[in-house]
Formats: sequence, structure tokens, C-alpha cells
Amino acid sequence: DFGSAEDTCRRVQALTAQVCGPLSAESASASNNLGVQLHCQGKYGAARPLYNRALSVWEQQPDARGFHGEVVEVMCNLSRVARACGDLEQAQAHLKAAIEKEF
Repeated sequence: DFGSAEDTCRRVQALTAQVCGPLSAESASASNNLGVQLHCQGKYGAARPLYNRALSVWEQQPDARGFHGEVVEVMCNLSRVARACGDLEQAQAHLKAAIEKEF
């Protein structure tokens, strides 16, 4: 169920930050995964900062180009949250940024 999945994702996020560091690519992935879990539950306000955190961390990696797919994915996640919240302008901006990163 979503509740236990959310709890598991929260534990993974905390452990990953502790073991790998809060600015690690692994921590960014854990934040994105928790964001997806919250997003699926309609908790858009809680998902958005996790997506933003993941995006920021991935973009700051020494080899940021190696995380290109993750950056595009999280931009699409941010677009979906904005659309779900009725902010179509922001949703479009995130998708445009994702497309620009992709091409």
C-alpha cells in the first residue's frame, strides 16, 4: 500500500543521505523516488521540494552530464506536479526545459 511504500522511501532517503551524503547522486535518486511516491498519493506540495532537491543535486554533480537522463526525468516530474496543481504555465516551462536538455 502507499503508506508503507512512503515509509520505506523515507527510510531509504534518510539512510542514503547518512551513508552517501546529502549531496550525493544516490541521495538525489532517493529524494526523487520519495517524490514519486508522494506524487502518486496526490501529495503534490510534499513532492515538489523533493523533486527540486533532486534536480539541484544532480545538476551539481562533478560529472553532471552523466546524470542527463535523471535531470530530464525530474524536470518531467516537476511538470506533472505543476499540471496536477493547475499551473499549466509552470508545467509547460518544465517540459520546455526538459526538451531543451534532451536535444
